Amino acid sequence: PQLVPEISAEMLQAITPGVVVDRVPRLMRRSGICVPLSARGRSVGVLSLLSDEPYSEPDVTYAVDLGRRAALALDNANQYAFQRDLAVTLQRSLLPRQLATGPGFTAAARYLPGAQGTQVGGDWYDAIEVEDGLVLVVGDVMGRGVRAAAQMGQLQATVRAYALDGHGPAAILTRLDKVVLAVEDLHFTTCVVVHLDPVRCIAVLASAGHLPPLLVCADGTTSLLELDPGLPLGVGGATFVEREVELGAGALLLLYTDGLVESRDSPVDSGLARLLAAMSAPVGDIEQVCDRVLVALGRDGGHDDDTAVLAVQLASARPLLELVLPCVPEAARTARHALRALLPGDPDVAELLVTEVVANAVRHAGRGGVTMRAHLLSGLLRVEVLDSSPDLPPGAGDPGPEAESGRGLLLIEAFAERWGATPTQGGKCVWFELPL
Repeated sequence: PQLVPEISAEMLQAITPGVVVDRVPRLMRRSGICVPLSARGRSVGVLSLLSDEPYSEPDVTYAVDLGRRAALALDNANQYAFQRDLAVTLQRSLLPRQLATGPGFTAAARYLPGAQGTQVGGDWYDAIEVEDGLVLVVGDVMGRGVRAAAQMGQLQATVRAYALDGHGPAAILTRLDKVVLAVEDLHFTTCVVVHLDPVRCIAVLASAGHLPPLLVCADGTTSLLELDPGLPLGVGGATFVEREVELGAGALLLLYTDGLVESRDSPVDSGLARLLAAMSAPVGDIEQVCDRVLVALGRDGGHDDDTAVLAVQLASARPLLELVLPCVPEAARTARHALRALLPGDPDVAELLVTEVVANAVRHAGRGGVTMRAHLLSGLLRVEVLDSSPDLPPGAGDPGPEAESGRGLLLIEAFAERWGATPTQGGKCVWFELPL
């Protein structure tokens, strides 16, 4: 600390450029105090006080105490800003940089960190492409700051691993619950997982204490999907229940965290009502949908909590061909001829593959019948064959020279761009995709 009882002309001349030295005496005060702003062992600035009246030693004592308090406040603010920037950077780096894209759907998402002095939380979203569709995830880790963002990253990576391994929504949440219980630093987490089949327009959903997704049908009808809410992850002993919903072509599914619909001034029920009202207007572009709900709920400026929003809209195209076939050998020929009439050009490969899949379904379906569907999606042909047998086909391995079956899968593996088999409520669905 420095006390200058009287500022002399020599001092002014030493610290002032010569061009303005004549004007300085009329601007400067007669006495001054300078004290360092020090906090936690380092200097963050200096406090300078000037007065027309001479300062004394007691004034220095007060100035030192004032400087100490100001330095601590400044250092706290700097540390908070640093930690918040670190958490935001970590959070954004863990979220997907680019959402999954496909011929049957479009997706958009938004993440907004909390504003007005709040810390970043653990909200996240993800859209994971799997063999038979898309897995959508939105979750919220309880807690704030860098730790919540890091925990979010752990859970996000775990969900991706389970989804890519072929587990359904309830199985993913069950396994994720065990992870949260096993890792000491992980906090309670709410989460909703959706397995979406964009071609069949079917979603299978399960919730772990999360808010219900919002569905907007092609005719403009809006509703909150009623799910078994379940317990948050990390509570223990939870059972997660799946619900299958037929969305319909052109439908939009919106997933979100509680930061969108809940604040200190608005309860959840009021926020959900405002969300439904905001989505009652025509949907339009999916990117505009995300912006619309953020503006309608007041999350485009001074919101309290961080917010994640994920929207997926299905294509409006319906199957161009749907056949219900009897379980007789002639069914493969009927499917082949119908596909030939549908496709332009030379459909030999498509005919070959649909013959193999339908013939295999007829062999195993018994009396349940076989259904074949064909979709044309942005230059891509997708054929689905559904039967009543729950037995999934084995992988396309070498059946060996003595085997009487199994070579059809080798043809599908060789010629299809993608193929797979998915369990259904009444049996299974075997599908393949070919570029046109």
